[in-house]
Amino acid sequence: MVYIVNTKENLTQIFEKFRGVALINGNSFFRDKVLSNNEPTCINWYRDRAKTASYKYVPEEYLLKLELKRYALNTCKVYISHFGKFINQYPDKDIVTLSEQEIREQRSVYKYVF
Repeated sequence: MVYIVNTKENLTQIFEKFRGVALINGNSFFRDKVLSNNEPTCINWYRDRAKTASYKYVPEEYLLKLELKRYALNTCKVYISHFGKFINQYPDKDIVTLSEQEIREQRSVYKYVF
């Protein structure tokens, strides 16, 4: 594990180094600063619901991203609904294996999810 002092200069270097490469969760860097007026989003209602074997559910990584970005609850509901519909268009394929062509075919229908 690497440790650096939480200074403005070090934070600037981190953001410059990883710009366009990785998403940085700044919550640990900005503990005393309010990042948003939004309350933290909790979408456990989706995680905890009864599941059926015939339906493909939105991956946990997607849910974590929505929480990290602190989207409003209604926005999360819409995104989860549309992404769920999208991945269920291909019930026999893992979403990671979808080709760019397959994504583009559905993109116009689910334009707000991507």
